[in-house]
Amino acid sequence: MKKHLLIGLCFAASAALASESDITVTASGLDKFEGELIEVGYTDPRTDAGFEVLGIAIIQDGEATMRIPLSEPLLIELNLLAGAKADEFRVRGIAEPGGEHEVLWDSATDALTFSGGDYNEIIRAALDEPGEAATESLRVIYLEYEDPVARLLALRAAWQDGEDEEQVKVMEELESLLGENLT
Repeated sequence: MKKHLLIGLCFAASAALASESDITVTASGLDKFEGELIEVGYTDPRTDAGFEVLGIAIIQDGEATMRIPLSEPLLIELNLLAGAKADEFRVRGIAEPGGEHEVLWDSATDALTFSGGDYNEIIRAALDEPGEAATESLRVIYLEYEDPVARLLALRAAWQDGEDEEQVKVMEELESLLGENLT
């Protein structure tokens, strides 16, 4: 009896720990996309499709909610799979473990918006700048910020396929600080 109770408590504890690192993404205002799919994932050039799907949901009553396990901050992409216009309905943002993130449809711009999390605010502000200003803002973050995770996220957003010597040097520095798994 005690053994079964202990095993049950271990399972409950591991489930609680796992849920602490889940992210919750809630999409709303999507009434015009009723019955369509929305997916969450990240760009991964190592896969055949170039994109790794972490979760998918059906839009019902204009909303969709996904809970996805996540152990580190990650630049994710949300794609609204709405027929021929699927490529037009996507948004990127930084998701954080344990975070509550929201995706909204902005009818004024006919675009998805993503919010939630400190890292998202830092990186998103840089990405939203026009043209080369975005690249330069990301560069300032990955070269000068004290927070190595923010630096890594900015570097990922600005990455130029390993052809930029400065970026490669920063990646090596961050690997020594954060370990190879994070980088």
